[in-house]
Amino acid sequence: MDLVKYVKDKQLKGKLSKIKPGNIVAVHQKIREGSKERVQVFKGIVIRVKSGYGVNGSFTVRKIASGVGVEKTFLFNSPLVEKVEVIKQAKVRRAKLYYLRGRFGKSARLNLSGDDKGVESLVREVVGEDDNEKDASIINQDSSRSQNDRDGEDEVKSDKNIENISKVSEKKEEKVIKDKEKDESKKEKKKEVAKEEKAEKKKDDKKEEKPKKEDK
Repeated sequence: MDLVKYVKDKQLKGKLSKIKPGNIVAVHQKIREGSKERVQVFKGIVIRVKSGYGVNGSFTVRKIASGVGVEKTFLFNSPLVEKVEVIKQAKVRRAKLYYLRGRFGKSARLNLSGDDKGVESLVREVVGEDDNEKDASIINQDSSRSQNDRDGEDEVKSDKNIENISKVSEKKEEKVIKDKEKDESKKEKKKEVAKEEKAEKKKDDKKEEKPKKEDK
């Protein structure tokens, strides 16, 4: 018995869905984060199938997320791939759809068999048109919000300017009042000094008059 063949047969899964280039698929992949485990669904278009359905067989799925092309390659018999759902088959003439890497939006669409609205929305999601529309709506919302924010900021600034002007005028008035009070106090001090000098002069004059009378 061939050991290599035995090991390969052990690693093969029982049932595999037939995947071809042009299929729109949803790959359920197990993701481990520490001790936790969750299932992540990756939807996209199959652009390549390599090495058949054996142990080394793999397929590449492409989608556009937020305007950026994302590609993932999965092994058919990987234990991390829980299941692969084939949602729709597109009409293609090539085995490898690498030309989709240079296309975005409507130019990246494929001819589908059937006119189902659900499939149409799915294709728009995979191709990235919904993301572009969402981005445009988000940009419009952001622009309107920014305009409103600017208006609010202008109002706040005008209010602040008015407050600042009123504060400056109040400070000027206080300075003027203080200067007036200082001038008045200086004038009063000068008057008092002048009175004291007059009183001292009178005393001196009286002292000088007394010795004159005695001489007489």
